[in-house]
This record gives sequence, C-alpha cells and structure tokens, in this order.
Amino acid sequence: MTPIPIPAPEYVAHSRSLFQELGQNEALVHDESFRRLFSGDISVAQEPMRPLGWATGYALSIYGTEYIQQCPFGTGNGYGDGRAISVFEGLFKGRR
Repeated sequence: MTPIPIPAPEYVAHSRSLFQELGQNEALVHDESFRRLFSGDISVAQEPMRPLGWATGYALSIYGTEYIQQCPFGTGNGYGDGRAISVFEGLFKGRR
C-alpha cells in the first residue's frame, strides 16, 4: 500500500548516540527530504526504497502483497497498519 504523506511533518526528537553509532550527521534531522520521507512522502525516496518507501503496512500486507478484503471499508485504510513501532534495517559503515 502506498503511504499517505503527512501534509506538514514536524521534527520532534532523535537519539544523538544512535546517529553517532550509525555514522550519520545530525544535520540530517533538519533536512526537509528526510522529514518528508519518514512522514510517508515517498516522492523523495531514492532507489532502492522507491517506489515502496521504507516500511511495510504489516496489518494488511503479507510478503509485500496487499490484502484489502479484511478492511471494513474495502480500501486497506480501515485499520491503519497496526504497528506501535517501525523497525528500519539499513547498511551503515558496512554493517547492518
């Protein structure tokens, strides 16, 4: 399912120690494209994230195949995606 972008995403917080461990510059959190990407706007995504984004809608997706027949509205948007947290897997400094 294609995410619906948040119209005006705002930066709230990040872990400085995690950014340092991943070798990322903290200026990244002030980058508009970074904020938009992690707020559901995949138009700013680059390969290999494009065209799917960085997260899978778990509640209505099995192995990347969308299932909307369980949704009471028939759209796939009836339940959100059911997650309390998203896990992002990346390759940083040559390590996962």
